[in-house]
Amino acid sequence: LSLKKPLLPLLYLATRGNWMDATYEKITQFEIGFKEEINLLLNQANEFDVEVKENSFFRLKGLRPLLESKACHLLYEVDNAGEFFMDVLLIDYLLSQGHHVHIMTKKQPILNDMTLSDIKDLLEQERLSHWLPFTETKQLQISHTGSFSVGKNPFRSSKAYQDAYQKADLIILKGQGNLQTMPMGQRRKGAFTPYHYRCPILYLSGIKAPMIQQGLASVFPKGQAP
Repeated sequence: LSLKKPLLPLLYLATRGNWMDATYEKITQFEIGFKEEINLLLNQANEFDVEVKENSFFRLKGLRPLLESKACHLLYEVDNAGEFFMDVLLIDYLLSQGHHVHIMTKKQPILNDMTLSDIKDLLEQERLSHWLPFTETKQLQISHTGSFSVGKNPFRSSKAYQDAYQKADLIILKGQGNLQTMPMGQRRKGAFTPYHYRCPILYLSGIKAPMIQQGLASVFPKGQAP
């Protein structure tokens, strides 16, 4: 994409793609509206800073590692198969900036989530062949979390996931399942104590359930919850 500042539009696109598995009475309603929204986004992408400042749903403090000039290690947990090619656009940009990206998938099929074998199959096709040089230098690595259920169990994660987590300067979680299964803290005697992770976590997800909406309400200013 020939954009002056591609990072924020690509983050938005990757997040918006998470709605591709939402339930609609007629898929054409989503398909037509989604294409129009993406075209509008791309037409206005170079002025996207204005949208970020005016939209309270953008919380970008954790993006410091991506905005600094030095290369960093990113742990990127993908979600649904349909939205994966929007993740590809973002990952392409991150690689072009010198960042090291470790993609994490599911070990075995569950619902419509990406698996390790899915990406390996795509690497053999022309559409992802441009990733091969990055995999050879290990700037791009692809592994599974050890999970074949929605989200993951952090206490039973694969050795590859544990190693990637220890190296990560930023964790990017796609989708509601990964959001729900990343422990945020514990509640004792009515008080909530958040866990302090070793690096920032960036959530890119549509909000598709009342439980998630209620859980995130405290993060936003009063009256502005998603």
